Amino acid sequence: MKNGSLLILLLATLFSCGQSKKSVTESNEVKIETGCYYYESNGSVAGFKINQVDDTVQGELVYSILEKDQNFGTFVGKIEGDKLIGDYSFTSEGLESKRQVAFQVTEGKITEGFGEIIVDENEVRLKDLSKLSFTNGLTFDLTDCDALESECFFEKNAIKSQLTNNCINPSELEFELNQIEEGEIDNSVQAYLHFDNGAENAEIFLPNSKTGILLKKTGEGNWSDGDYLLFAWKGFVLQKDGENIFVGGN
Repeated sequence: MKNGSLLILLLATLFSCGQSKKSVTESNEVKIETGCYYYESNGSVAGFKINQVDDTVQGELVYSILEKDQNFGTFVGKIEGDKLIGDYSFTSEGLESKRQVAFQVTEGKITEGFGEIIVDENEVRLKDLSKLSFTNGLTFDLTDCDALESECFFEKNAIKSQLTNNCINPSELEFELNQIEEGEIDNSVQAYLHFDNGAENAEIFLPNSKTGILLKKTGEGNWSDGDYLLFAWKGFVLQKDGENIFVGGN
């Protein structure tokens, strides 16, 4: 009888330990919500729209980092503990690229991690997922998808126009201006321009900007917002603080 009791006690103890280990494992699994996550700091913005959370997590990633080319692409990955790890496939400067990315997931936030990488042609992999640092990574906060989508945030090459109140591709506008520096025209850098029906308002789209600049017609027949001045001369000239920065459009 004693032996039977000891056996029952031992089995109960083992079962309890097994349940305890299972609970610890489950508690380390973090759930991520579908929706939009947004980062903004010092003129740089980024967004992560998660469309599906299942066996795989799928979504869209956008990086618009100050003084760098914008990147738009797709994400496919999986939750591993409290980490979201997957591949970001995107086009940059006309090249198809793939980069492995990792995020630490907390309630309402995801933080991008960084570590040593391995580069193989147009693909970048993280060398050791166990040695990632999330201390200085971009932190995306869960936010309202409607607000971002109304600003055309996840539409590649699209910007919300203040004149038309819809999403437009600036490169399809009527007027294209080229950058000018120290009197030299650089045909590789463009700004784009359009007007409302009465030409009372102009909107200029500068390179790598997700917003247009609205200029109103002045008494002198130019268009200005105080910092920028647009006037017609052999097409158009755009000045900032009295200095010519873009010309063309004739």
